[in-house]
Amino acid sequence: MVRYVGLDLAWGTTARTGVAVLDEDGRLVHSSAVVTDAEIDALVEQHAGGHDVAVAIDAPLVVPNLTGQREAERLVTRHFGRFDAGAHPSSRSRPHFDPPRAEVLAARHGWHVDPAVQPGPGVSVAIEVYPHPAMVVLFGLGRVLPYKGKARRGFDVRHAAWLQLLDHVERVAGPTLGLAGNARWAQVRQEVRGAQRAAVLERLEDEVDAIVCAYLAWLWATERERMVVLGSVGDGYVVVPGLPTGEPTPRPVTGKVSKNGAVARRQGERAPTAVPPATRRSAMRYLLSVIDDATGTATPEEVAAIDAFNARLEADGHWVLAGGLVAPRDAVVVDDRDGRGLRTDGPFAETTEYLAGFWVLDAPDRETALALAADASRACRRRVELRAFLGG
Repeated sequence: MVRYVGLDLAWGTTARTGVAVLDEDGRLVHSSAVVTDAEIDALVEQHAGGHDVAVAIDAPLVVPNLTGQREAERLVTRHFGRFDAGAHPSSRSRPHFDPPRAEVLAARHGWHVDPAVQPGPGVSVAIEVYPHPAMVVLFGLGRVLPYKGKARRGFDVRHAAWLQLLDHVERVAGPTLGLAGNARWAQVRQEVRGAQRAAVLERLEDEVDAIVCAYLAWLWATERERMVVLGSVGDGYVVVPGLPTGEPTPRPVTGKVSKNGAVARRQGERAPTAVPPATRRSAMRYLLSVIDDATGTATPEEVAAIDAFNARLEADGHWVLAGGLVAPRDAVVVDDRDGRGLRTDGPFAETTEYLAGFWVLDAPDRETALALAADASRACRRRVELRAFLGG
Protein backbone atom coordinates (compact mmCIF):
# COMPACT_ATOMS: atom_id res chain seq x y z
CA MET A 1 0.00 0.00 0.00
CA VAL A 2 1.17 3.50 -0.86
CA ARG A 3 1.69 6.25 1.70
CA TYR A 4 1.98 9.90 0.77
CA VAL A 5 4.72 12.25 1.93
CA GLY A 6 4.96 16.02 1.61
CA LEU A 7 8.30 17.78 2.08
CA ASP A 8 8.71 21.55 2.20
CA LEU A 9 12.42 20.96 1.79
CA ALA A 10 14.95 23.62 2.78
CA TRP A 11 17.63 24.07 0.12
CA GLY A 12 20.40 23.83 2.72
CA THR A 13 20.84 21.77 5.87
CA THR A 14 20.52 24.53 8.47
CA ALA A 15 16.94 25.72 7.88
CA ARG A 16 13.66 24.03 8.79
CA THR A 17 12.06 21.42 6.54
CA GLY A 18 8.37 20.65 6.85
CA VAL A 19 7.37 16.98 6.81
CA ALA A 20 3.84 15.59 6.46
CA VAL A 21 2.72 11.98 5.97
CA LEU A 22 -0.66 10.62 4.89
CA ASP A 23 -1.75 7.01 5.33
CA GLU A 24 -3.09 4.72 2.61
CA ASP A 25 -6.50 6.44 2.79
CA GLY A 26 -5.08 9.95 2.59
CA ARG A 27 -5.46 10.69 6.32
CA LEU A 28 -2.87 12.96 7.89
CA VAL A 29 -0.89 10.87 10.38
CA HIS A 30 2.04 13.19 11.02
CA SER A 31 3.20 16.76 10.46
CA SER A 32 6.15 18.63 11.90
CA ALA A 33 9.30 20.56 11.00
CA VAL A 34 12.87 19.30 11.36
CA VAL A 35 16.30 20.39 10.14
CA THR A 36 18.80 17.64 9.36
CA ASP A 37 18.78 14.90 6.73
CA ALA A 38 18.90 12.33 9.52
CA GLU A 39 15.74 13.78 11.07
CA ILE A 40 13.94 13.72 7.72
CA ASP A 41 14.98 10.12 7.11
CA ALA A 42 13.87 9.10 10.61
CA LEU A 43 10.38 10.58 10.17
CA VAL A 44 9.92 8.99 6.74
CA GLU A 45 11.00 5.63 8.18
CA GLN A 46 8.79 6.00 11.26
CA HIS A 47 5.61 6.90 9.41
CA ALA A 48 6.09 5.35 5.96
CA GLY A 49 8.68 2.63 6.52
CA GLY A 50 7.81 -0.63 4.78
CA HIS A 51 5.46 1.15 2.38
CA ASP A 52 5.85 2.36 -1.16
CA VAL A 53 5.55 6.13 -1.18
CA ALA A 54 4.49 9.02 -3.39
CA VAL A 55 6.51 12.03 -2.30
CA ALA A 56 5.82 15.64 -3.30
CA ILE A 57 8.79 17.92 -2.66
CA ASP A 58 8.75 21.70 -2.65
CA ALA A 59 12.35 22.16 -3.79
CA PRO A 60 14.27 21.75 -7.06
CA LEU A 61 14.54 18.04 -7.81
CA VAL A 62 15.92 17.68 -11.36
CA VAL A 63 18.37 20.48 -12.21
CA PRO A 64 20.55 19.63 -15.23
CA ASN A 65 21.24 23.20 -16.40
CA LEU A 66 24.60 24.71 -15.51
CA THR A 67 23.36 28.32 -15.59
CA GLY A 68 20.19 30.35 -16.01
CA GLN A 69 16.89 28.75 -15.14
CA ARG A 70 14.91 25.69 -16.13
CA GLU A 71 12.12 25.69 -18.67
CA ALA A 72 9.83 24.52 -15.88
CA GLU A 73 10.40 27.76 -14.01
CA ARG A 74 9.67 29.80 -17.11
CA LEU A 75 6.44 27.87 -17.60
CA VAL A 76 5.39 28.30 -13.97
CA THR A 77 5.95 32.04 -14.23
CA ARG A 78 4.18 32.22 -17.59
CA HIS A 79 1.05 30.61 -16.19
CA PHE A 80 1.12 31.77 -12.58
CA GLY A 81 3.31 34.87 -12.41
CA ARG A 82 0.35 37.21 -12.72
CA PHE A 83 -1.05 35.58 -9.57
CA ASP A 84 2.22 36.36 -7.70
CA ALA A 85 3.24 32.70 -7.97
CA GLY A 86 6.32 32.90 -10.18
CA ALA A 87 9.20 30.46 -9.69
CA HIS A 88 12.73 30.98 -8.40
CA PRO A 89 15.48 30.24 -10.95
CA SER A 90 17.69 27.24 -10.19
CA SER A 91 20.87 26.01 -11.83
CA ARG A 92 23.98 24.00 -11.01
CA SER A 93 25.93 27.25 -10.67
CA ARG A 94 24.31 27.70 -7.27
CA PRO A 95 25.97 25.60 -4.54
CA HIS A 96 22.63 24.45 -3.08
CA PHE A 97 21.71 22.86 -6.42
CA ASP A 98 24.95 21.09 -7.29
CA PRO A 99 23.52 18.62 -6.62
CA PRO A 100 20.05 19.59 -5.36
CA ARG A 101 19.29 18.37 -1.86
CA ALA A 102 16.04 16.83 -3.15
CA GLU A 103 17.91 14.80 -5.77
CA VAL A 104 20.26 13.41 -3.12
CA LEU A 105 17.33 12.61 -0.83
CA ALA A 106 15.47 10.76 -3.59
CA ALA A 107 18.57 8.77 -4.54
CA ARG A 108 19.19 7.84 -0.91
CA HIS A 109 15.68 6.42 -0.56
CA GLY A 110 15.49 4.86 -4.02
CA TRP A 111 12.62 7.07 -5.19
CA HIS A 112 12.07 7.44 -8.93
CA VAL A 113 12.00 11.08 -10.06
CA ASP A 114 10.27 10.57 -13.42
CA PRO A 115 6.70 11.92 -13.23
CA ALA A 116 5.67 9.34 -15.83
CA VAL A 117 6.27 6.56 -13.27
CA GLN A 118 3.20 5.50 -11.30
CA PRO A 119 3.71 4.69 -7.59
CA GLY A 120 2.66 1.15 -6.75
CA PRO A 121 3.90 -2.22 -5.56
CA GLY A 122 7.67 -2.00 -5.30
CA VAL A 123 7.74 1.48 -6.85
CA SER A 124 8.16 4.75 -4.94
CA VAL A 125 8.16 8.09 -6.74
CA ALA A 126 9.18 11.65 -5.84
CA ILE A 127 7.93 14.66 -7.80
CA GLU A 128 8.64 18.36 -7.56
CA VAL A 129 5.74 20.63 -6.62
CA TYR A 130 5.29 24.28 -5.70
CA PRO A 131 2.54 25.14 -3.17
CA HIS A 132 1.86 28.70 -4.38
CA PRO A 133 0.67 27.81 -7.91
CA ALA A 134 -1.11 24.78 -6.45
CA MET A 135 -3.03 26.99 -4.02
CA VAL A 136 -4.10 29.31 -6.84
CA VAL A 137 -5.77 26.37 -8.59
CA LEU A 138 -6.96 24.33 -5.61
CA PHE A 139 -8.39 27.25 -3.66
CA GLY A 140 -9.59 29.30 -6.63
CA LEU A 141 -7.44 32.27 -5.62
CA GLY A 142 -7.16 35.46 -7.62
CA ARG A 143 -3.77 36.05 -6.04
CA VAL A 144 -1.45 34.17 -3.69
CA LEU A 145 -2.31 34.63 -0.03
CA PRO A 146 0.24 36.94 1.66
CA TYR A 147 0.98 34.60 4.56
CA LYS A 148 4.76 34.48 4.10
CA GLY A 149 7.16 37.04 5.50
CA LYS A 150 8.12 39.71 2.97
CA ALA A 151 9.51 43.22 3.13
CA ARG A 152 6.77 45.78 3.94
CA ARG A 153 4.31 43.03 4.86
CA GLY A 154 2.98 43.64 8.37
CA PHE A 155 1.99 41.06 10.95
CA ASP A 156 -1.74 41.88 10.74
CA VAL A 157 -1.76 41.20 7.00
CA ARG A 158 0.07 37.91 7.45
CA HIS A 159 -2.11 36.82 10.37
CA ALA A 160 -5.32 37.41 8.40
CA ALA A 161 -3.84 35.53 5.42
CA TRP A 162 -2.91 32.62 7.68
CA LEU A 163 -6.46 32.27 8.91
CA GLN A 164 -7.67 32.29 5.30
CA LEU A 165 -5.05 29.70 4.37
CA LEU A 166 -6.17 27.29 7.08
CA ASP A 167 -9.81 27.78 6.07
CA HIS A 168 -8.96 26.95 2.45
CA VAL A 169 -6.96 23.86 3.40
CA GLU A 170 -9.82 22.59 5.54
CA ARG A 171 -12.41 23.32 2.87
CA VAL A 172 -10.54 21.67 -0.02
CA ALA A 173 -8.34 19.02 1.57
CA GLY A 174 -9.89 18.60 4.99
CA PRO A 175 -12.30 15.74 4.16
CA THR A 176 -9.50 13.68 2.58
CA LEU A 177 -6.90 14.47 5.23
CA GLY A 178 -9.32 13.98 8.12
CA LEU A 179 -8.45 17.36 9.60
CA ALA A 180 -11.67 17.69 11.60
CA GLY A 181 -10.46 15.01 13.99
CA ASN A 182 -6.72 15.59 13.78
CA ALA A 183 -5.23 16.72 17.09
CA ARG A 184 -2.10 18.27 15.57
CA TRP A 185 -4.13 20.29 13.07
CA ALA A 186 -6.31 21.58 15.90
CA GLN A 187 -3.14 22.64 17.71
CA VAL A 188 -1.87 24.45 14.62
CA ARG A 189 -5.23 26.18 14.34
CA GLN A 190 -5.06 27.28 17.96
CA GLU A 191 -1.50 28.55 17.69
CA VAL A 192 -2.26 30.58 14.57
CA ARG A 193 -5.46 32.01 16.01
CA GLY A 194 -3.67 33.17 19.15
CA ALA A 195 -0.44 34.30 17.48
CA GLN A 196 0.74 37.78 18.36
CA ARG A 197 4.23 37.58 16.88
CA ALA A 198 5.50 36.72 13.40
CA ALA A 199 7.81 34.11 14.89
CA VAL A 200 4.82 31.89 15.67
CA LEU A 201 3.68 31.97 12.05
CA GLU A 202 7.17 31.36 10.72
CA ARG A 203 7.60 28.33 12.97
CA LEU A 204 4.45 26.75 11.49
CA GLU A 205 4.99 27.80 7.86
CA ASP A 206 7.09 24.84 6.72
CA GLU A 207 4.80 22.32 8.41
CA VAL A 208 1.63 23.66 6.80
CA ASP A 209 3.29 23.91 3.39
CA ALA A 210 4.34 20.27 3.80
CA ILE A 211 0.72 19.30 4.46
CA VAL A 212 -0.24 20.98 1.18
CA CYS A 213 2.59 19.06 -0.52
CA ALA A 214 1.34 15.78 0.95
CA TYR A 215 -2.11 16.51 -0.43
CA LEU A 216 -0.54 17.11 -3.85
CA ALA A 217 1.19 13.72 -3.57
CA TRP A 218 -2.23 12.19 -2.86
CA LEU A 219 -3.75 13.92 -5.90
CA TRP A 220 -0.81 12.83 -8.06
CA ALA A 221 -1.41 9.20 -7.19
CA THR A 222 -5.23 9.21 -7.15
CA GLU A 223 -6.33 11.94 -9.61
CA ARG A 224 -3.54 11.99 -12.16
CA GLU A 225 -5.83 13.18 -14.93
CA ARG A 226 -6.09 16.63 -13.34
CA MET A 227 -2.35 17.03 -12.76
CA VAL A 228 -0.15 18.96 -15.22
CA VAL A 229 3.60 18.50 -15.63
CA LEU A 230 5.35 21.75 -16.55
CA GLY A 231 8.69 20.74 -18.06
CA SER A 232 10.19 17.28 -18.39
CA VAL A 233 12.23 14.79 -16.42
CA GLY A 234 15.22 15.54 -18.65
CA ASP A 235 15.17 19.30 -18.17
CA GLY A 236 13.43 19.58 -14.81
CA TYR A 237 9.73 19.91 -14.07
CA VAL A 238 7.10 21.12 -11.61
CA VAL A 239 3.77 19.33 -11.15
CA VAL A 240 0.67 21.50 -10.62
CA PRO A 241 -2.98 20.47 -10.09
CA GLY A 242 -4.16 22.16 -13.28
CA LEU A 243 -3.69 25.60 -14.83
CA PRO A 244 -5.49 28.79 -13.77
CA THR A 245 -8.70 29.53 -15.63
CA GLY A 246 -9.57 32.92 -14.15
CA GLU A 247 -7.89 36.29 -14.00
CA PRO A 248 -5.89 37.67 -11.08
CA THR A 249 -7.61 40.04 -8.68
CA PRO A 250 -6.41 43.66 -8.72
CA ARG A 251 -4.00 44.84 -6.09
CA PRO A 252 -2.31 48.17 -5.36
CA VAL A 253 1.30 47.99 -6.51
CA THR A 254 4.21 50.29 -7.10
CA GLY A 255 4.71 51.70 -10.59
CA LYS A 256 5.69 49.24 -13.29
CA VAL A 257 8.11 49.81 -16.10
CA SER A 258 6.53 49.24 -19.50
CA LYS A 259 8.18 47.95 -22.64
CA ASN A 260 9.48 51.38 -23.64
CA GLY A 261 10.27 52.48 -20.11
CA ALA A 262 7.04 54.32 -19.39
CA VAL A 263 5.54 53.59 -16.00
CA ALA A 264 2.30 51.68 -16.46
CA ARG A 265 -0.11 52.25 -13.53
CA ARG A 266 -3.62 51.15 -12.89
CA GLN A 267 -6.05 53.69 -11.51
CA GLY A 268 -5.24 54.49 -7.90
CA GLU A 269 -1.72 53.04 -7.94
CA ARG A 270 1.08 55.07 -6.44
CA ALA A 271 4.28 56.09 -8.17
CA PRO A 272 7.40 53.94 -7.88
CA THR A 273 9.01 53.99 -4.46
CA ALA A 274 12.09 52.26 -3.20
CA VAL A 275 11.84 49.43 -0.71
CA PRO A 276 14.40 48.24 1.84
CA PRO A 277 17.22 45.98 0.66
CA ALA A 278 16.62 42.25 0.60
CA THR A 279 17.04 40.66 4.00
CA ARG A 280 19.57 38.17 2.64
CA ARG A 281 23.05 39.34 3.63
CA SER A 282 24.41 37.79 0.43
CA ALA A 283 22.04 39.72 -1.86
CA MET A 284 23.58 41.93 -4.56
CA ARG A 285 21.83 44.95 -6.02
CA TYR A 286 21.60 45.38 -9.77
CA LEU A 287 20.46 48.00 -12.26
CA LEU A 288 18.57 46.56 -15.21
CA SER A 289 18.27 49.16 -17.99
CA VAL A 290 15.78 48.97 -20.86
CA ILE A 291 17.33 49.91 -24.22
CA ASP A 292 14.89 51.43 -26.70
CA ASP A 293 14.69 53.60 -29.81
CA ALA A 294 11.12 54.87 -29.48
CA THR A 295 8.52 55.73 -26.84
CA GLY A 296 4.86 54.87 -26.40
CA THR A 297 5.00 51.59 -28.33
CA ALA A 298 4.05 49.01 -25.69
CA THR A 299 1.21 46.71 -26.69
CA PRO A 300 -1.39 45.48 -24.16
CA GLU A 301 0.11 42.00 -24.39
CA GLU A 302 3.57 43.31 -23.58
CA VAL A 303 2.32 45.37 -20.66
CA ALA A 304 0.58 42.25 -19.32
CA ALA A 305 3.83 40.29 -19.61
CA ILE A 306 5.67 43.02 -17.72
CA ASP A 307 2.94 43.03 -15.07
CA ALA A 308 3.51 39.30 -14.57
CA PHE A 309 7.28 39.78 -14.39
CA ASN A 310 6.94 42.58 -11.86
CA ALA A 311 4.56 40.50 -9.77
CA ARG A 312 7.11 37.71 -9.71
CA LEU A 313 9.89 40.11 -8.67
CA GLU A 314 7.78 41.31 -5.77
CA ALA A 315 6.59 37.85 -4.75
CA ASP A 316 10.15 36.46 -4.77
CA GLY A 317 11.71 39.39 -2.92
CA HIS A 318 13.77 40.76 -5.84
CA TRP A 319 11.83 44.00 -6.36
CA VAL A 320 13.39 47.28 -5.22
CA LEU A 321 12.30 49.94 -7.71
CA ALA A 322 11.20 50.36 -11.30
CA GLY A 323 10.37 53.34 -13.43
CA GLY A 324 10.18 54.80 -16.90
CA LEU A 325 11.86 57.85 -18.40
CA VAL A 326 10.62 60.48 -20.83
CA ALA A 327 12.12 60.70 -24.31
CA PRO A 328 15.70 62.06 -24.58
CA ARG A 329 14.45 65.20 -26.32
CA ASP A 330 12.92 66.21 -22.98
CA ALA A 331 16.15 65.69 -21.06
CA VAL A 332 18.23 68.55 -19.66
CA VAL A 333 22.00 68.33 -19.18
CA VAL A 334 23.16 70.36 -16.16
CA ASP A 335 26.81 71.37 -15.80
CA ASP A 336 27.76 73.33 -12.69
CA ARG A 337 31.37 72.24 -12.44
CA ASP A 338 32.63 75.83 -12.60
CA GLY A 339 29.65 77.37 -10.83
CA ARG A 340 28.01 78.79 -13.97
CA GLY A 341 25.02 76.47 -13.82
CA LEU A 342 24.85 75.65 -17.53
CA ARG A 343 21.70 73.93 -18.72
CA THR A 344 21.40 72.39 -22.16
CA ASP A 345 18.13 70.99 -23.47
CA GLY A 346 18.31 67.54 -24.96
CA PRO A 347 20.38 64.42 -24.24
CA PHE A 348 24.07 64.52 -23.32
CA ALA A 349 24.84 62.42 -26.41
CA GLU A 350 23.03 62.00 -29.70
CA THR A 351 22.24 58.34 -30.31
CA THR A 352 19.53 56.23 -31.92
CA GLU A 353 19.05 54.12 -28.77
CA TYR A 354 18.80 55.25 -25.19
CA LEU A 355 17.86 54.31 -21.66
CA ALA A 356 14.06 54.29 -21.61
CA GLY A 357 13.34 52.64 -18.27
CA PHE A 358 14.89 50.54 -15.57
CA TRP A 359 14.52 48.04 -12.79
CA VAL A 360 16.54 48.05 -9.59
CA LEU A 361 16.52 44.53 -8.17
CA ASP A 362 18.18 42.36 -5.56
CA ALA A 363 19.51 38.89 -6.37
CA PRO A 364 21.63 36.43 -4.38
CA ASP A 365 24.17 35.98 -7.18
CA ARG A 366 25.04 37.01 -10.72
CA GLU A 367 23.52 33.92 -12.33
CA THR A 368 20.15 34.68 -10.75
CA ALA A 369 20.41 38.30 -11.88
CA LEU A 370 21.23 37.18 -15.44
CA ALA A 371 18.24 34.83 -15.45
CA LEU A 372 16.00 37.70 -14.29
CA ALA A 373 17.49 39.94 -16.99
CA ALA A 374 16.61 37.35 -19.62
CA ASP A 375 13.04 37.21 -18.29
CA ALA A 376 12.85 41.01 -18.37
CA SER A 377 14.05 41.11 -21.97
CA ARG A 378 11.42 38.58 -23.01
CA ALA A 379 8.71 40.47 -21.13
CA CYS A 380 9.47 43.92 -22.56
CA ARG A 381 10.74 42.62 -25.92
CA ARG A 382 13.77 44.87 -25.73
CA ARG A 383 17.44 44.43 -25.05
CA VAL A 384 18.36 45.13 -21.45
CA GLU A 385 21.68 45.95 -19.79
CA LEU A 386 22.57 44.42 -16.40
CA ARG A 387 25.06 46.21 -14.13
CA ALA A 388 25.82 45.61 -10.46
CA PHE A 389 25.97 48.47 -8.00
CA LEU A 390 29.41 49.13 -6.56
CA GLY A 391 29.76 47.47 -3.19
CA GLY A 392 26.72 45.25 -3.79
